[in-house]
Amino acid sequence: LKEFPCLGQEGLDKILQVVSDAAGQGVAITGNQTFNNWNWPNAMIFAATVITTIGYGNVAPKTPAGRLFCVFYGLFGVPLCLTWISALGKFFG
Repeated sequence: LKEFPCLGQEGLDKILQVVSDAAGQGVAITGNQTFNNWNWPNAMIFAATVITTIGYGNVAPKTPAGRLFCVFYGLFGVPLCLTWISALGKFFG
C-alpha cells in the first residue's frame, strides 16, 4: 500500500481473493500457464480417498453436478468398501 497509495485495503483484498481463486482453479501465479491435476492416477487416488473415508481434501469437484455425483458415489462406495474390508479380514482371520 505504501508503493501504490491509490489502492486501498478493500481493493487489495479483492485482488488477493481473485488471485487465490485463480490459483485454486489451476492457474499458475508466476506465469501465463495453467495446470490440471485431474489425470488418471490422481482420479484413482481421489476415488479411493472418497470410498475409504480418508478424504485428504487436496482435490475436490468444482461443479455442483460433480459434487452431487461425488456424494452419491460416497454413499454407495463407502458401504461397499467396508464390506470388502470385512471380507478381507475374515479371509485373513
